[in-house]
Amino acid sequence: MTRLKTLLAAAFALLLLWIPQALAEQAEEITRLCTYNQLKGEHCHLTDNSYATALQMPLDHNRRLLTVTAPEGKTIGGVQIRWDETPLALTFEAQDESGEWQVVAQSTDAFYCTWVALPGVTAFRCYPTDQPRAKMSLSEVTVLTPGEVPDTIQQWEEPGDKVDLMLLSGHPDDEVLWFGGLIAYYSDQGKRVLVICSSQNRNLRRLELLDCLWVMGCRVHPVFANYFDFYTNDMQKVLHSWRQSKVLERYTGYIRRYRPDVLVLQDVNGEYGHGIHRTVSWAGRETSVLAADPEQYPEQVAQYGTWQVKKVYIHLYGDDPTVMDWSVPLESLGGISAQDAARAGFAMHVSQQNRGYAVLDGGQYDNTLFGLYASTVGEDVAKNDLFEHIDGAGEAITEPATATDLAEEAAE
Repeated sequence: MTRLKTLLAAAFALLLLWIPQALAEQAEEITRLCTYNQLKGEHCHLTDNSYATALQMPLDHNRRLLTVTAPEGKTIGGVQIRWDETPLALTFEAQDESGEWQVVAQSTDAFYCTWVALPGVTAFRCYPTDQPRAKMSLSEVTVLTPGEVPDTIQQWEEPGDKVDLMLLSGHPDDEVLWFGGLIAYYSDQGKRVLVICSSQNRNLRRLELLDCLWVMGCRVHPVFANYFDFYTNDMQKVLHSWRQSKVLERYTGYIRRYRPDVLVLQDVNGEYGHGIHRTVSWAGRETSVLAADPEQYPEQVAQYGTWQVKKVYIHLYGDDPTVMDWSVPLESLGGISAQDAARAGFAMHVSQQNRGYAVLDGGQYDNTLFGLYASTVGEDVAKNDLFEHIDGAGEAITEPATATDLAEEAAE
């Protein structure tokens, strides 16, 4: 009994030693305790939790520079940067023991919200890698101490050269208002879902879309076409403004580059008639055909090859649509339904709240209804899954040209 008590006491002592260590592994947010270019965190636009504000980095020795200093007694294990305008590749430096600045990390220009891990430094500075004088406009930063990074920190994946499902949307928030739980549902199944967002006029709406996708479990960074947004019911006005020929070329390139098996489009009539919704739906229908034609846009063919989408679905299309069930609980999101995930996502579009929009069940624009517009794998039978009959990758009709191919073509 004495030995048992001794063992229990020793185990308890080890547990007491382990608990603080385990807790220490969790990264602590110190954003508002840091100093930014000599500005205290509590007085800085970079830390005000508002995408409506931004801070332009000043020139320092002929380059844009952000310097972040941790509070006394803390070190920095990483920083999340949300860009107000075009992302830039950044170089991060910290001082060594002799006081010399040394490169400790680099980031790419691929994401509007990027996470950069740092090696426990008391301060760092960052500047544009390739364009030192380029405009460096940041909306928000989040600074963490070393430790386990929480799930709220967005660590995006690039689309790469293959996604499972591509969704073309007119604006940020259309991806949930008219498609309901689709993104959350298929992300939960492990599908790589890519949103192509066509237009917005306010930079903050890009960041709101990222927040929306992240809370729904989507980890593939969206693509922003960045077309000018305006309201009209007239699709021709949109095509004139955006330049119809360029729209077709661009969206054909998206399909060839990202190679979706399934393409999902907004209503032919633009739901409530919005000209941009109608335009993007039309462009998707047209380019799903053009992408498979080797005669269209030969420079693209040389770079990406051609691509045949297996299935194209349109919101509210036809008289016998596929009906999705967004009430299904999603394991990856803690058991909430796909529709509730969509509602949580829409709540991230802060600028669009109190404007009369909501993610609804049923109704005139029922977001569970999708008609099969085109298919290379036959008609749907069960009509409850956009991937019905799809067993894997789509069909590459023409592979990208190799360097040898291009050299031989140039010689002819």
